[in-house]
Amino acid sequence: MRYAITDRDGITALDIGRSGHGDGYAFLDEVLREIVGGQTRHGGQLLAALGVRFLVAEEGDVLPTVLDRLDTQVDLFRVPAGGLVIYRNPRQLPVASVVEGEGFPEAAGTDDLAALVRLPDVAVTPLESSDGGFTGTAPAGTTYVAEQFAGGWRARSAGASAEPRQAFGWAMTFATGSGQVQVRYEDDTVRRVEMLLLGLLWLAALWITRKPGER
Repeated sequence: MRYAITDRDGITALDIGRSGHGDGYAFLDEVLREIVGGQTRHGGQLLAALGVRFLVAEEGDVLPTVLDRLDTQVDLFRVPAGGLVIYRNPRQLPVASVVEGEGFPEAAGTDDLAALVRLPDVAVTPLESSDGGFTGTAPAGTTYVAEQFAGGWRARSAGASAEPRQAFGWAMTFATGSGQVQVRYEDDTVRRVEMLLLGLLWLAALWITRKPGER
């Protein structure tokens, strides 16, 4: 079965031949095996952690047995569309959001799919994409980012900074306070500042060591 996971603009030429790797891809593979193998009827809940809002395929491009499995999911709904097969996922989590509810941190703290299936409805405040990260105003809760885990991410809120914790075995969560929330990958920022300081030091050295009479 061929598949790709993309944003709303779809796959680009840059994605041709790019190998998928990392814990996020392994999680997606496991979820698809659960759905296609008939091991779950909560495929929408499992795909929600990946930020998947729609499943889209051309008619005739999906095996009837796979369509049968998708039709049995209690949280995926077929959408009429000429020439396309579309399922809508109402449980989808935004790529970045603040989630309220005591059960979410516990469910996110494990890579057990059963814990994700048991997760009740949660209140979600989406964060907007901004300057290489995400930002928004939200109540106190758990900030969830559906990007593969990397230690350089930081969440800032209520005057404090939080480091990421691994979620569902591949994504990230942060404990954040109420008010303005900003999530960014800060390693690049530190490197840019270091390069700028290095450049200023070189300019200062060149100025100090200039020949007499040079201006």
